[in-house]
Amino acid sequence: MEDATSLFTETDPILERSIKFKSGIEELLLPYKETLRQMKASASQRPITSYFMLSLTSK
Repeated sequence: MEDATSLFTETDPILERSIKFKSGIEELLLPYKETLRQMKASASQRPITSYFMLSLTSK
């Protein structure tokens, strides 16, 4: 997304409009960035032993 906003701000001849556009996009993306941050913080990997079944009989 940053590439798209950078492209717009670099090619738009009106500086005020490009800055307003970029700040508007960043403001719209804040909830999604916060959700992603929370998901990354709470993500965990299952231990490999959880994929094995406990055997009730042993030889």
